[in-house]
Formats: sequence, structure tokens, C-alpha cells
Amino acid sequence: MKKTDLKDSDIQNALNSDQIPAYEKTAKQQAIEAALQQFDEQTEKKFQGSSLIQRPILITANIFKKIGDWIMNISYSQMATISGLAIAVLVVALMPQMQEQIPAIKEQQYSVKSSSQLRQKTEEIAAEEEVAVLQKRADIQSAKKPQPQAAAVQRKMLPPVASYQYAPTPESMANLSAMPQADYDVAAGGGGVGVQHEVNAPTIARMPTKMARIAKLEAKSYNRSRLLGAQQMAEIAQPLNRVADHIEHDQFAENRDRFAKPQENPVRLTNKHPVSTFSVDVDTASYSFVRRQINAGRLPQPKAVRIEEMINYFSYDYPTPTVANRPFKPTIALYPTPWNNKTQLLHIGIKGYSHTPISKKSNLVFLIDVSGSMSSQDKLPLLKNGLKMLVDSLKPDDTVAIVVYAGAAGTVLEPTSVKQRAKIIAALDRLQAGGSTAGGAGIDLAYSLAQSGFVKGDVNRIILATDGDFNVGITDKDALKGMIEQKRKSGIFLSVLGFGQGNYNDRLMQELAQNGNGIAAYIDNLNEARKVLVQEATANLFPIAKDVKIQVEFNPEQISEYRLIGYETRALKREDFKNDKVDAGDIGSGHTVTAIYEVSLVGGTGQLISPLRYGSTTKPRSKSEELAYLKIRYKLPNETKSKLISRAIVKDDQVDDLNQLSSDIRFGSAVAAFGQLLGGGRYTGDFSYQDIIKLANSSKGDDQFGYRAEFVSLLRLADSLK
Repeated sequence: MKKTDLKDSDIQNALNSDQIPAYEKTAKQQAIEAALQQFDEQTEKKFQGSSLIQRPILITANIFKKIGDWIMNISYSQMATISGLAIAVLVVALMPQMQEQIPAIKEQQYSVKSSSQLRQKTEEIAAEEEVAVLQKRADIQSAKKPQPQAAAVQRKMLPPVASYQYAPTPESMANLSAMPQADYDVAAGGGGVGVQHEVNAPTIARMPTKMARIAKLEAKSYNRSRLLGAQQMAEIAQPLNRVADHIEHDQFAENRDRFAKPQENPVRLTNKHPVSTFSVDVDTASYSFVRRQINAGRLPQPKAVRIEEMINYFSYDYPTPTVANRPFKPTIALYPTPWNNKTQLLHIGIKGYSHTPISKKSNLVFLIDVSGSMSSQDKLPLLKNGLKMLVDSLKPDDTVAIVVYAGAAGTVLEPTSVKQRAKIIAALDRLQAGGSTAGGAGIDLAYSLAQSGFVKGDVNRIILATDGDFNVGITDKDALKGMIEQKRKSGIFLSVLGFGQGNYNDRLMQELAQNGNGIAAYIDNLNEARKVLVQEATANLFPIAKDVKIQVEFNPEQISEYRLIGYETRALKREDFKNDKVDAGDIGSGHTVTAIYEVSLVGGTGQLISPLRYGSTTKPRSKSEELAYLKIRYKLPNETKSKLISRAIVKDDQVDDLNQLSSDIRFGSAVAAFGQLLGGGRYTGDFSYQDIIKLANSSKGDDQFGYRAEFVSLLRLADSLK
């Protein structure tokens, strides 16, 4: 490309086209020169990459470049004839060989995007200079009102528009106006928060319009044969995925969320498999995620549906135990299945002993993901608001510490008394998202900090808040599980709060919470944050029992088949029930847990498994009236040996009419039906969303917070989306 194609008068006219800041004029000038210089550098690079066989071409090209440089230093009148003749001869003689030996300069590989490239360079330079001006202003204001920062904090600016490596298009500029204007960075072993120097959205929005003026000039001055090649443009635009980290959602985002769900529980023959064993589950993440998907106008992927978490999302008014050493009192009911009049539902509900120990302190460590994927409004900003509500609900002598992780992990706030609320809130307010996700390093640091403030008998807990996108550090799920399993033995539990969608790693977060003796919750809005962190804080922070397991032995004389609805990820082996080394779920103060079996009675017509033609029948062992036998095994929080609660399930627990049951039991069956329909409805027959709506509406009961009414609304939305 010859610089003579762009006249000085044209450049000056473009710079004086209207009244704009001086630094943008400079940006235009530098952008034009940068575009020309880049073409020269790219061309020279291609020639330098030639092989020895292409040596004559390389020498000739260098001569051609020197002649071009010489031409630029003399007047047009002196060299017009000479340069024109020389260039014509060289082009005619060498172009066929150049096109054959250097594919990157072939005509068909050239792109027509020089206006985008020039506008991109102009935007970059203008943005850098404008940020510098605004940063000076912010520094002056910061000097007047100094803010405390950790010594290891490195201030690092993220430009208001994407820099050169982002290669944005004009259409993406509007999206980039919502990007965070600061980045978090931390030195090894230190921690802190980046300082925000904000460039307002109107400033960003007007840049593309001004850049268009210079694009008109360059379009007039350059022709297609002089544009950058497609390969060069591809190299410039390669890191486009970094821009995608700051886009809240796109139409394919839900397909990148990661879930793990084993095969749905099958129907079991009682005479072959009389015993069912599983770990309790008080997690609620699945229901919140399902709700978000439906409210967004789409049904959730079946793998995201865990029926037990949907049922246990709601509280039930089961009888509350009165003795802490025997923290559970089972509630049993056997009643006709709403979706199959040939089978029965066995409803098992337990509610944990409820207490709020005033003498116990809460020593909490907030482990917060501040990576780039957490920048959207439904992630880090929502998380900060939720944690502020939690801080307000804590006692004055409780302590809070904050550890963050992105490209590295660091301590933002040492253990601080809740009495110093302003200090804690200020530390939360300063958090900004940016960088990769070294989750493993963050977890390790959080446990170290929790151990330093550990008080035996108190609540020592880490609350991990993330979208689960661990991509730096310890990323192997088994390695993370192993580390957390070792740490929980010290008495420090781990709970996990999930946020956002698009790269939501539910599979990993479930594993971490289960192995950390904590809960896994998904927070999709501020009301859910209040429910998890304030309303249910006592249940989530104060465990009354750990390693809680349920085992049901069915009597083959009374029950021919059974199927456990949900709990696929919590299944245990029969021998695991009495093995105190096998980990299981924990229950907090006042937590409720519900399990539902669908069973076929002996002599009924609801069996799905046909009897064997040649198999021997099992002779009755007794004339027992027991339908099944329930056993619950648990450990008290500070003990290592399990205890047992057992109860026979008899015909007196059976009712013939669903309406004779409490609203809690009927509502639980409605949620179970909904979860099965979302998962494919393999066993629900013709039972429809309208049938579930009718059942749920009639069993909302005392809906103090409106959660059951919200459930009915979700049913109506799902019915319209099916």
C-alpha cells in the first residue's frame, strides 16, 4: 500500500470535520498511520517467512520496499514518471510469482473490512486517551477521599470499549457499554479489590458514530486490492471469546450449563430387591434453576430436574421433635397415586429438631468468585446484595471474612466482627469481576482462613458463591472432592451458592456441597437470596444431625413393586447404611425432608413387571400386617457413632381418599408429579399440567411467603411451553 494514496489535506479535513475532543483527533491521526504501518509490517512478515527457494523474490521485494520509501521522501513531480515506470515493471514481472509463492496476498483472500479495522484502531486509541483523562480526574477525587486497600492490590484498568485484541464490531459496542470498568487482580499471597474508574455509557455509545466519519475517508482512499488479507484479520479477531464473557446470555447459553443425572430410578420387584437405601437431601438448587428457565420462556433440560430438591424446596408442617438427642419424628402416609389409580404413594416426611443456640457464634468465610464470568447482574451484583442481607441477620459477635478468587486467590477481609458492619459492606462493595477462575486455590485459602479462626462447638462454615466455572488451578472434580473431604474432618463445613447460567457448573457444585457437609442452593433473584440467606439461615448454618441415611425394607407379602421418586444422586448400597465411614447428607435446625415411593400392593393390578412363568413363588414368611419398615440413621453434630430411629409402616397409615390428607402431603405429591413431567413423564400416564394445577391449587394451605402460589404460576407457564 502506498501512503501517497492518502493526502495530507484529506487527513486534515477529517480531523476538522466537527468539534470533538483533542484526544479523539489524535486518535484518528494515529489510527490512520497505524493501519498503514500494520499493512507494511504484515507484508514484510510474509516476505520474511519465505523459504530459501524464494530468496530472489524476497530480495526483489526488499528492493521494492526501499524504492517505495525513497519515493515517499521526494516530491511527486520529481519522481512521478520514474516511480510509475519502475512500479509497473516490477508488478508485471513479479506478481505471478508472488501470487504462486505467497498465498496470503492472493486477490481472493483479501477482506473488505478495512473500514472496520481502521475504526477499531481509532476506537482503541480514543478509548485509551479518554480513559487516561478520566483516570486523572478519578485520581484527584480519590486523593480527596482515600479508600483503604490491601497492599497487594494491583490496580488494573479494563478499557471502556474492547481493546485491540477484542476486535469488536460496531454492533457489539452497545453490549460492551455494560462491561465492568475495572478488573480485579491480586498478587500471590495477597488480596484486594480493583478500583473502579467508570466511563459512562453515553461516551461509549457516541464513539462508533464519530468513527464512521473516518471510515468514509478511508473507504474513498483505499481500494480492494490494498486491504488486509483474511488471514491477518482472523489473527486480529482471534480472542473474540473474551467479549462473550461479558454478554449476559444468548440463545445457546443454556446448552453450556453442566448437569449430571444418573438413570431414573427403576421399578423394583420387592421379592428380589426388598431394601431401598439413600442419603437425605436438603438442597434446593434444582427447583430455583427450573424456575428461572421457565420464567425465561423455556422448559429446563431433563438433567437439570432433581425431583427431591423440588419437593424439599418447600417447607412442610410435620410434627417437630422436642428432644435434641432424638432429632427426628417421621410422618408416614399411604394414599392413592394421583396419576395412577392402580398404585399407592408412600409418603415419608421428617422434620429436624428446631433450635437457635444463642451461645454459639458463627464464624463465616465468604469465598467469592470474582472471575470475568461473574460480571453480569444476576451473578456478582446479586451475590453482594444477598450477602449484605446475611450480614444484617447475624449477631454482633459473629465474624465474617472474605476470600476472593479469579486469576489468583487473595484475602480481601480478615475475620471481622459483625459489629464493624460498615467495614464488611465496604469490602463487598469494592469487589469487581474479571479474569479467569482459580477456584481450587480459593477453596484452599478459605479453609486456611477458617482454620485460623476456628472455635470448637461454634458454627465454622465456608460459603462458596460462584457459577462453578473453575478453569484455572485445581479443576479436576475428584481432586477438589478429595481436598474438601479432608478439610471437613476438622469441623469446617462448606456450603455452595450457585449463580447465573450459560456456564453454570451444577455438577461440580453438587459434588462440592455434598462432600463439604453443606447445602447447595441456586440463587436466581433477590427474593431467593433472602429465602436462603435470611429466612432459612438458621437451618442452613446450624446442623442438628449429620450423615443422615434412610432405609426402607418392603414386605413382599404386602408390596409387590416399588419405585423411589428422585434421590438418584443420593443412592447408597444396602451395606452403607450401617457403615459410619460412609458420608451422607446433613440436616439443619428445622429442616424438612420428604421422600415419596410409588408402590404396587400385592393383589392389585398396578404391577409393571410381569411375573415369571417358570420362576418359583416366594412363600409367605408370616401373616404380618406390616407394609414396610423404616429406619433412619444419623450422627449428632459432635459425634462419630451413628444412632438409629425405626418405625413400622402399617395399614393404619393408609387412607383411601387423597382429600383426607393434610395439604402438605397433597402439595408434595403435586410437586412430585411436576418434576416427573419435566423429566419426561415416563410413569405419569395421562396426568397433565392442568391436573397438577388443580391438585396444587387445592393444597396451597398456609402459604405465608407465596412460594406455593408461585409454583402454581410456574405450572401454568410450563403448560404453555410444553
